[in-house]
Amino acid sequence: VKRKSLKKVTAIIVNWNDKDVIVECIQSLLDQDRNQIDIIVSDNGSEDGSVESLRRSFPSIKIIENGKNLGFGSAI
Repeated sequence: VKRKSLKKVTAIIVNWNDKDVIVECIQSLLDQDRNQIDIIVSDNGSEDGSVESLRRSFPSIKIIENGKNLGFGSAI
């Protein structure tokens, strides 16, 4: 794919205690070669190690730590 034809995309993902799924989701997004992508994860106070795993595996993504479960709508 020519660089010129790439579009800039931002993905915002809400997470709450779903470490395995969020890692798989982000990897799938990063594996796409059709767009340039920025990824933002809004974490609703996960206690399953999600944030630590994301920081370790994907240092380039932005993580917003809400500290508690705000619900899906508020997290976005």
